[in-house]
Amino acid sequence: MQDRDLIQRQIAEMQTEQQNLVGNFGWVQAVAPTEEEQGRMRKAADIQKQIEQLQQTLDAAEKATRRTDLRAGKEEADRLRARFFGTHEGMEKAYSDAKKGRREIPEGTV
Repeated sequence: MQDRDLIQRQIAEMQTEQQNLVGNFGWVQAVAPTEEEQGRMRKAADIQKQIEQLQQTLDAAEKATRRTDLRAGKEEADRLRARFFGTHEGMEKAYSDAKKGRREIPEGTV
């Protein structure tokens, strides 16, 4: 994802802003907040929602990248398999040859 660093920076800035809004609240503000403090708490809650949305965006992008990487790896494995064994029958023959070769190895030499 190209914007990963930018999004992570935005999240860090939002967390700092959120901490500045409600980070120094004590038990008095939690029990009996003033209207200003309630407003700051609402704004901090909105910031938290934005942070969660950005984190979900990052998670979705990582999953998409992983799926793309897995697909590319499978295609590479298929390409190599086709290159060395050709068709499915070729692969079956290579497997049976490998089993025969394994039987020919004397015990205790490996």
